[in-house]
Amino acid sequence: MSTIRQVKALNMRGIEPAVITSEKPLFEWVNPGSLYVEETYQRGIAENSLTMIRKIVGRWNWAHIKPPVCVRDAKGRLVVLDGQHTAISAVSHGGIPKIPVMIVEANSLQARATAFISQNRDRIALTPSHIHFAAVAAGDELAVAVDDACKKSGACIVRHPRGSKGVYKIGETFGIGVITRIVKIRGVFQTARVLKVLIDAKRAPLPAHEIAAVSMLLFEPEYKGKVDPFDLVTVIRSKTVQEWQAAAAKVMATGTSRRTAIAVVWKRAVDRG
Repeated sequence: MSTIRQVKALNMRGIEPAVITSEKPLFEWVNPGSLYVEETYQRGIAENSLTMIRKIVGRWNWAHIKPPVCVRDAKGRLVVLDGQHTAISAVSHGGIPKIPVMIVEANSLQARATAFISQNRDRIALTPSHIHFAAVAAGDELAVAVDDACKKSGACIVRHPRGSKGVYKIGETFGIGVITRIVKIRGVFQTARVLKVLIDAKRAPLPAHEIAAVSMLLFEPEYKGKVDPFDLVTVIRSKTVQEWQAAAAKVMATGTSRRTAIAVVWKRAVDRG
């Protein structure tokens, strides 16, 4: 079920609203091949940019496109401040004769560079959690599988951090990346088994490196069949998070990764009974 909220004004106490002196933007449909990019302050087309452009061309959908933000320079040319990948993708597609652009006022190079910085800096980047929930709503197969694994185990992906003093509930986690990787390799049921170990061990939240460590102990050839999940839960609960971190730090001093270090100390503790 979709939830929706109306846009409402927030309390801006302590903030003096700016006096608007700039002209309102114009909106036009233009030939994307008529646009320019100032390389003085804009990045070139690197390998990751080329990958993005190829993806946009192969999946072109107007519902996924944001109009590039442009300015007119002294020669009347439209210069892209933000959205050069969209413009290049439209040209490269070959079947997009015109795209919509928003034209703003920025007459000098300095003003254009400042606008470029603001367009790219003054925004809130999407976190993996935000992308995950959007992907679930969109019916993405992998995201739905991750959501299913969490529901089966009782885990819950957290949307927003609660700060340094925030209190988390057992089973809450930010480990969307590691959970997704385990689902890809092991599937929903086995991923739920991994998460359930940490939930039964009363972890709050579930750290990504501990999720990876449990997966190693249950499924990696070196450990598979040698660690009983119940024994692992008992071991994890036998010490505090800080005590396990201190034990793992000694193993990490040899160059071992954090997830492997915690898996090693847990395995040793299981072997000791």
